[in-house]
Amino acid sequence: GEATQQVGEKQTDLILVWAVVESTTLDEPRIKARWPQCTRIERLGQNLFLVRGVATQQPAPVPVSTQPQPSPRDQAAQALAAARARGDRLREAAALTDLGVLHLREGAAQPAIAHLEEALQIVRQLGDRLRETDVIGNLGLAAMAGGQPQRALDLCQQGLDFARAAGDLYAEKTALDQLGLVYAGLPQPGRAIEFFEQALVLARQL
Repeated sequence: GEATQQVGEKQTDLILVWAVVESTTLDEPRIKARWPQCTRIERLGQNLFLVRGVATQQPAPVPVSTQPQPSPRDQAAQALAAARARGDRLREAAALTDLGVLHLREGAAQPAIAHLEEALQIVRQLGDRLRETDVIGNLGLAAMAGGQPQRALDLCQQGLDFARAAGDLYAEKTALDQLGLVYAGLPQPGRAIEFFEQALVLARQL
């Protein structure tokens, strides 16, 4: 959701060339015959090449809107209002989670806790254990930021248990990372390192 800045000039003379039919052998002489003006041909893979020096048509300029873009929090609030208007409980929980995470990143622990607790109630009513795992992990981090370390540990451990029971390695890696963050904030660096190392193992597997 953040802006990026271009570094250097755009290259407009590059094209990707590949064989539509896998049995067709694509090579440099064939490419040179098709684009004789090209200056360089780089093989990227089987029947896949990057060709330089090919003039391409410049795209029409995209008009730049003068309207201010809504902030991520405004977008999440709009998504929440839309979900509630449609009665879409799953999207409502997702928007509440987004709002909670955004408040947490801004250092506002209490609004984060409030939004995440509301999201947690919804996903539990829906019986969506995977989303519950995601919500309680973020709620654990919010509880830690709000000065509730024991609750934070309990929530993050519960998230880890849910992820392992579901056999979801990505969710398990995330839960381990969250537990590491909580222990780092206590501070108990030794325990934090243990969980971060376990998360690292899973991250490399994934």
